[in-house]
Amino acid sequence: MNVVGFVPCKLNSERLPRKNILPLGGRPLINYALATLAASAVDDTVIYSSSDEIMASVEPGVPCRHLLRPAELDSDDARVQDFVGGFLRDVDADVVVLLHITSPFFRPHTVDACIEAVRSGRCDSAFAAIEARRFAWFDGQPLNYDPDQPTPRTQDLTPVLFEQSGLYVFTRELFERTGSRIGDEPHIEIVDEFEGHDIDTALEFEIAEAMLALRRPTSPTQAPPSDLI
Repeated sequence: MNVVGFVPCKLNSERLPRKNILPLGGRPLINYALATLAASAVDDTVIYSSSDEIMASVEPGVPCRHLLRPAELDSDDARVQDFVGGFLRDVDADVVVLLHITSPFFRPHTVDACIEAVRSGRCDSAFAAIEARRFAWFDGQPLNYDPDQPTPRTQDLTPVLFEQSGLYVFTRELFERTGSRIGDEPHIEIVDEFEGHDIDTALEFEIAEAMLALRRPTSPTQAPPSDLI
């Protein structure tokens, strides 16, 4: 099966302009996703953007190629189904690894766990999620506890899972049949808050800088952490 890394990109983000190429830790943001895919079990990585300007921010030697996409896919009205469908019309891929640039801290083994779950046939799709043990409500009702009963400890609460929204793995067959990245039998890969950090705003970018500084070597001779690309 042909496994292709899919990196959608636009430069006209409203909340944080040009965020996909802003320097995080001294390197343009896009390079974190590309490095993760380069260290994972993908056969090819494709940057899908309406402008080849993005390629000027890609670090030398990174194994990837650029595919020009229609400019209308840069609109805030464009749906996930639109750009995934456009990508699959132009790329030979049996399994798609959709990795968003705004999630820079994914580890290659997380990506590989999702790929293996789909490629093996155990699951029809996979995605990353963050687990929260908090008192949760939905639509005006408690979701994971009963307020009329003794209040449980937070560690005893049934966890609520939130799609992390940065990593999805799915087959061409699933998407073309259903128009969805998630099927009836998904693999859910739980990630921690560091790995699951996503950047949409200037504050979230500043938080990412602080998180990266905490993981960065303290001296030039110190080896970098093994869990951070």
